[in-house]
Amino acid sequence: MTIRNFAQLIEAALERGPRRVAIVGGGQRHTLRAVRMARSMGLANCILIDGRDRLRAIAEEVGLDLTGVETIEEEDMVEAAYKAAAMIHAGEADLLMNGRALPAELMQAALDREKGLRIGRLMSEVTVFEIPDFDRLIFVSDVFLVVSPTLAQKVTIVQNAIDTAIELGVE
Repeated sequence: MTIRNFAQLIEAALERGPRRVAIVGGGQRHTLRAVRMARSMGLANCILIDGRDRLRAIAEEVGLDLTGVETIEEEDMVEAAYKAAAMIHAGEADLLMNGRALPAELMQAALDREKGLRIGRLMSEVTVFEIPDFDRLIFVSDVFLVVSPTLAQKVTIVQNAIDTAIELGVE
């Protein structure tokens, strides 16, 4: 079955089981609401990397019980990003997510030659959209990572988007 909307994507994710998500700067209202929702649905086990006092205060504000949620104390967002990348390398997390860190802070760790998330080819991002009454998901790739790509880089960016779509079950 080809996945055509977010409801089907969530259904497929639930079949695969929850993923461990390391969240850089998890102490943010929208992020903690998403953590609450993903946790209640059984989609993810989140690891929140931020200042403990900030996490507790905002979790209380949004009604998230932090019991059973792994938290890692780190106020500095660059260091938090490096900790998340290390967790990916160590197999302690499956995915990295940004909360309140600046994109540059996250990318500093992700692109680090020694400790980053490099996989031996050009890194690009893919955003997936669902438009009501449209018969499929929309994939938009690399709106900020590679500013002026060469033709070869464009080929890699397109292949990364294709690989993402296939991994998400889109034919």
